[in-house]
Amino acid sequence: GSVYGFAIMEQYLQHLLTLDSTRTVITLTIITLICVGIIVASIISQSALFLGLHAKEYKCTKKTRKEALKHFTDVFILNAINKALTFALTAVTSLTLGLFLLETTQINAALFFGVFLLFIPLTITINVVTLMATVDTVLKKRHAFASLHEGWIIFKRHWLAALELGLLLFFFVLLGGLVTLLLCLLLAVPAWMLLMGFLLAGQPFLYAIALIFAALLFLGILLAYAGLAATFQYAAWLKFYKRASHTIHGKKFIAKLLRLSVTK
Repeated sequence: GSVYGFAIMEQYLQHLLTLDSTRTVITLTIITLICVGIIVASIISQSALFLGLHAKEYKCTKKTRKEALKHFTDVFILNAINKALTFALTAVTSLTLGLFLLETTQINAALFFGVFLLFIPLTITINVVTLMATVDTVLKKRHAFASLHEGWIIFKRHWLAALELGLLLFFFVLLGGLVTLLLCLLLAVPAWMLLMGFLLAGQPFLYAIALIFAALLFLGILLAYAGLAATFQYAAWLKFYKRASHTIHGKKFIAKLLRLSVTK
């Protein structure tokens, strides 16, 4: 109960336990269907986005979505592998942290520090390999495990370039997030003044309308940023995949640091 989110979750669970069995089953079924729908939509959107970015000419949304459905199983397997491995790494890191907090000995500190140092490169490796595999299975129509092998080969050959691109994208997305946050803060000032004006004037209906409009506006800005950030990152990784898997260019150095060292 010390964490705010856990306290709210506890209240929801207690309320759920007070419902009769029929309402509980209906509620859990609706929640499950919503979660499944979100997962299915995200996987289809991921495949469709790569297909749309790769297409040389415009394709209608219906055709792209239909083609994306063909890769659903393989993309789902790759996403499941990514989430399972990431969860396992996070669990191991959390366990070593918990062990260190329970007993602050030098051995536990060294164990946590060593696991944490492994956590970062392993997480990057998992994300890059599975992302390259996803691009490969969508564009080359390979099975998930064959694409996973191809993704590992690409990462093993161009791991430094992948790290460079990953860091560059991280800073671009971070900068975009800060700009979006600044925009929201600037818009929040007149929105708050308008809401307070309606409230002081005793206009609850106009207050409610303005509040809904402001919430939709901020939600739209955040969703637009999330969509642009995802598209930008996928486009960058798609270009990286094409360069790294090219029969000629893929055998050359892609990383800027390696090319600079060779030039010197």
